[in-house]
Amino acid sequence: SEHHDEPGNQVTVPSFYVKSNKCDESDEASCGYFGYCLDDSSVCDCAESGYLGPMCQAPDPCPLLEVDVGKSFPDISKSFKLLYDNSDDETTALALWKGRPIYISSDDDDVYSKYFEVILFTGSRWIISDTERLLSETGNFTVESLWRQHGASIGETRAIYVSDETFEYSPSGLSWNRWVDNKLLNEKQENGLIGTVTPTESFLMCKRCTNFF
Repeated sequence: SEHHDEPGNQVTVPSFYVKSNKCDESDEASCGYFGYCLDDSSVCDCAESGYLGPMCQAPDPCPLLEVDVGKSFPDISKSFKLLYDNSDDETTALALWKGRPIYISSDDDDVYSKYFEVILFTGSRWIISDTERLLSETGNFTVESLWRQHGASIGETRAIYVSDETFEYSPSGLSWNRWVDNKLLNEKQENGLIGTVTPTESFLMCKRCTNFF
């Protein structure tokens, strides 16, 4: 659980640093040797490289995630695939939220389901949720629909499962927690509590192999 400390209590703050994300077009290393630096804005364009991050430093995301056998999440799908943005008829790009890919459930029996599970990054944690918790509107699940509903921030209390704090670019191999007391965003949060979580042994793995038989 999380809470606000009483005034006067000493709180340890994690160390961090701020670094400019401007690149140097004369230095290929400034975009990780994978992207290229845009002349007009001095930011890296990683779109065609398959890499992510402000400096194209994160490897291409895993195309298919599967729940580890024997340590499955008991009430969600067993596999997840990348979500793509098809709003442009000429191109198909990865759908990103907070600079990370979005995954949706890919189980065969969920194809015709009105609601399906979603994995996305909130800024400090990955969450596993579903379209019923994330969206009140009907229609296609897109980055635009998330933006209309939440603006730039999605509350972690809309999750079914929430990871430990991380800045990884993939939800694969992370430690997860299940909400026990999941307070809705529009309810009064007494004493600053946002809910209670309990650790789970479940975790996701990247599946890159192909069955040729």
